[in-house]
Amino acid sequence: MKKRKIKENMRRNAREEWQKIRQMDRKSAAVYIWDYYKLWIIGIVTFVFLVIYFITVFLNRPKDTLLHVTMVNFYDNVSEKSDFYKDFIEYSGFNVEEGDVIFDANVFFNLIRPADSKSSYFQKTIAFLEAKTTDAVICEYDNLMGIGAGGRFLDLSDEKVKSIYEKYQDRIVYLAESEERDEEVPIGIDISDSPVLARMNGYTDKCYIAVSAYTERLDAVEVFIDYLLS
Repeated sequence: MKKRKIKENMRRNAREEWQKIRQMDRKSAAVYIWDYYKLWIIGIVTFVFLVIYFITVFLNRPKDTLLHVTMVNFYDNVSEKSDFYKDFIEYSGFNVEEGDVIFDANVFFNLIRPADSKSSYFQKTIAFLEAKTTDAVICEYDNLMGIGAGGRFLDLSDEKVKSIYEKYQDRIVYLAESEERDEEVPIGIDISDSPVLARMNGYTDKCYIAVSAYTERLDAVEVFIDYLLS
């Protein structure tokens, strides 16, 4: 009974309040509503904002990365609209709804020139490798040796990439012995005769692919190497 009376009183008060506001001119009504209901207004606006914000974040949340390859000094189109990208997705069977496949060809340097080791392009490449963003690097010989000397490319004799090594051992390129290394280290695979790259305006000299020493997506890298040499 009490609940019913409370509801009736609330409805009556609401009707009376509405009638009072309707009798005011527009400016007076706006001032009155703000003075007496500003906390409610702020609360409702905040609630709506938060709902919209979380819906936007949910719909635009970043996807996982399925594969990230850096292509140094490569001047052809490897964007999502390119045949290179589309053919790889078809070959690999990767579901791009679940994650991103990224080919970054916006990197230009040659480590035979000492100044290039200080360039933003080189620093970006190193940062992406060490952050486990980049899974593999395609580059020419001088850059392969330069980056490999810093220990940022995986030793291809490692048990983790045994299947890659066994398939492509006749293409392996070695990092020479040095004061830091007692023996040659296999760090690159010669992909100069890749049928895929041959159809593109890319490298005019020999090129190689190296696996990041920090990658956690070795299976995806192997699929990509197979695609390049299939």
